[in-house]
Amino acid sequence: MLTLAFSLGGTAGCVLANRLSANPNVRVLLIERGHINNSRIASSVLLSFPHVGIVPSKGIKTVPQRNLNNREDLLYESLSLGGKTRINAALYLPGCPAEYDSWGEGWQWKDVGPVFSRSEGCLDNNPEQCSAGERGEWKTRTVKAEFESSRQCVADFIHG
Repeated sequence: MLTLAFSLGGTAGCVLANRLSANPNVRVLLIERGHINNSRIASSVLLSFPHVGIVPSKGIKTVPQRNLNNREDLLYESLSLGGKTRINAALYLPGCPAEYDSWGEGWQWKDVGPVFSRSEGCLDNNPEQCSAGERGEWKTRTVKAEFESSRQCVADFIHG
């Protein structure tokens, strides 16, 4: 029997541990650091945003970003159990296929797309909305936010 121990929590670590432990010849120990923070306030999408400070997090400063007018930004890391999912409103954005196609052999959409499909579990009431399987660990729902205010917010962020 193979025993694996790794420290990689959050959503991705839990999905990986679940996949590995599906093999009866593998035992998995998943270790995650952080505080248990399951209060109703900390579960609020708006209040779990890092700037609010309800869920412990730390900001990591980026290098100047050429496509953001050389502006530096902060990327946040959660200090609570659940990883970054605790502080990013549990949003799951796999990216568009063209992004992956530019990464090179082995990382193109034809390579990684099936992994996403196998991992996703559709929660939409309308099955035609679902491009993914029904049994994956990542429970997803299609949300379309096509509001002019959203476009303006993104434009303001990019052009600072």
